[in-house]
Amino acid sequence: MEIREAFKGVAGRGLSIILPACSYENCIFLIGHMRCGSTALSNILCSRGDISGYGEAHISYTQETTPGLLALNQAKKRRWTFKAQFLYDKLLHNHLDDNPPPDFFSARAIFMVRRPEESIPSIVRLFQKIRSNEYGSFLKACAYYEARLEQMRDLWLHFGSDRKTCINFEDLVAAPEEKLKRLSYALELSPPLKNQYAPDDVVKEPGVGDPFEATKHSKIVARKAQHMKALKLSDKERKALARASDAYDRFIAETAC
Repeated sequence: MEIREAFKGVAGRGLSIILPACSYENCIFLIGHMRCGSTALSNILCSRGDISGYGEAHISYTQETTPGLLALNQAKKRRWTFKAQFLYDKLLHNHLDDNPPPDFFSARAIFMVRRPEESIPSIVRLFQKIRSNEYGSFLKACAYYEARLEQMRDLWLHFGSDRKTCINFEDLVAAPEEKLKRLSYALELSPPLKNQYAPDDVVKEPGVGDPFEATKHSKIVARKAQHMKALKLSDKERKALARASDAYDRFIAETAC
């Protein structure tokens, strides 16, 4: 295992040196949390010929040459577009972006967030479906969400104003065409993003999205705001949800998302 990881590190550094495109400056990162709508937006972004990616690569961004490792990961998955202008990845966990090098903040960053009242029960349902205990309880999902939103807020402060944008799940599904147009402008993408998935770019494999929802749609389907059912929670769960909501409010206040 150590030899394999060392080889991948050397190969990633080699790609970063040989191919200038394998640099943070040419990366687009979706920085969010689980169940924030990242799979749908990833499908839109990765349907373009100028963006190379497939979803969540599960790579920790700790080195200046990690973009080369991202390209290597995509090549292994047969998803690397050699001539693409941008490399894409989505980061949903703190261990992936908790100690990034300075060049990390030269990437284009899309911060994506969803209210905890929707996100946390959705996380619990997903992990119960796949029979995993990692976030299969309400308290574990709340702790993950609170910690992730706090780290996202810290990362937001380090990106330059011209390298970051924020999108709220509720806004995206309420008016997808309008929000994609604004996102295209923020990322300087031409032509602008279209609300459609390429058939072979819809996320299907485990670990890069929701395996139960990934193939149901061919675009982001607009929907009206939904009234959440009252959650039956214990005292501990109510307090945990309140802390998660406070983290969400702090993030929104900082980003005006």
